[in-house]
Amino acid sequence: MKFTSVEEIIEHFSLNAQSREDIKKILKNLIKEYHPDKNMGDFQDDTQKSKFHEINSALEYLNSASSEVLQSKQNEMLALVNILTELSSIKKEEVKVENFEAKNSSLKSKLNDSVNTFHKKNITPKITSLALTSVLTTIWLFPSIVKDHPILKTLYTYNEEFTLVWIICLSLTAIIWFFTKYIEKKDEMIKQSFKLESTQNNIFLLYTIWMRATCRNYTMSEDNKFIALFTKEDFIYFLMNRFSILDTHAEEIELLSSRYERIKLVEEIENHLKYNLRKNKLKTIRPLKLFPVAGEIDIETAQLISDLLIERLITKEVISKTGTKSLSDTFQFAYDY
Repeated sequence: MKFTSVEEIIEHFSLNAQSREDIKKILKNLIKEYHPDKNMGDFQDDTQKSKFHEINSALEYLNSASSEVLQSKQNEMLALVNILTELSSIKKEEVKVENFEAKNSSLKSKLNDSVNTFHKKNITPKITSLALTSVLTTIWLFPSIVKDHPILKTLYTYNEEFTLVWIICLSLTAIIWFFTKYIEKKDEMIKQSFKLESTQNNIFLLYTIWMRATCRNYTMSEDNKFIALFTKEDFIYFLMNRFSILDTHAEEIELLSSRYERIKLVEEIENHLKYNLRKNKLKTIRPLKLFPVAGEIDIETAQLISDLLIERLITKEVISKTGTKSLSDTFQFAYDY
């Protein structure tokens, strides 16, 4: 006899139990009474044999049903684990996007502040030149003020020379204002470009060439690729001290067909910079900078740019974090010779 449900087994054997485990226990005890081992390995009659097979069939159904239930539960658990894993992966991606957007927003804000700070640095020469020119213009337009003054009255007798001085000061003021306007525009253009992916890609391209040219930390892999190692501090140093210089030679570097030629050019630039640095150290008097340098970034801005760029490179699997234990994370990337 084949059983197709638990209810059918309960009804057939007139059982009071409802749970599968209780039913199995009752049937196991019952089958012992009809087991052929009790009669020297043989059934007493056909009724006993029939009862034995019925109970055995019921137990087989319960065991198979239990396996199906267990398999079903395992499948449900596996599906649940897959859903949780997928949700966790989505959550991590969302967190990455949020972190990237937060860093990008911080960089934009910092660059805008840097542009405003650069404008403020140019106020002193602009106001000073304007004030001086205004005073000289007033004296030139109203000589009577000078004529009656005990000290300034000497200027009145040299009206032609004074006029020449006034014209020179007026010209210098105009030059200062035009020049400051030019460098302010240039500074804003350079700093705002750091937000662009094209500029960030160019930064990393020049950095890889500079790394090879300066023989920084690298090893050779079995497939003849350079495995370069660097920290965020190395990248920040490059941003603050080398990128702007190499960027002025970017077109010249891009025109070179082979990486070897590009590396040799960057080596020449690096050697020239080191020579000038040693030369400047010998000078006791250094020229006073009247105007700030357009495009210069501070260490905080360099750190924000490096954080953003490193995260982009990791996401695109261009670089990877090494297992080296240190205070700063170490990254690596591979490139052909």
